[in-house]
Amino acid sequence: MRNRDLIGKPDWTPATYEAVAADRATPDQVVAITITGEVRGVFGLDQRTADDGVPVWIITHLATGHRLPREFLSRDAAGACVQTLAGLDCWTMDDPGQMLQHPDALYARRLLASAPGSRTGAVVPVGKSPRSDVEPG
Repeated sequence: MRNRDLIGKPDWTPATYEAVAADRATPDQVVAITITGEVRGVFGLDQRTADDGVPVWIITHLATGHRLPREFLSRDAAGACVQTLAGLDCWTMDDPGQMLQHPDALYARRLLASAPGSRTGAVVPVGKSPRSDVEPG
């Protein structure tokens, strides 16, 4: 399990955590990246600049290192989404395949898709964050 020592923080806490991303040179490969942001429960939160230049907040599931497929236009919107998703049992899993098969996963996807203050997440290239909080691992 990734980020084991960071999971379970009851309040937003500054932290550096590991996430995963597809390697653009070899899309079937995954690379680990280091994120500087905040953690709470099973989620990490960090700010990046999207490909279209818009500042966005990204939510990462700490146990798997996978980012959620939405971008949030404010920290408050991202934090509210984390609070909404936090009670679902699917987030307790550390295997992405099993997590997607969990009965709560469909409900989680619906909640995420309708989250206020969000938009469909374009992939932010690894190492391309203007804030330099995201660096190749």
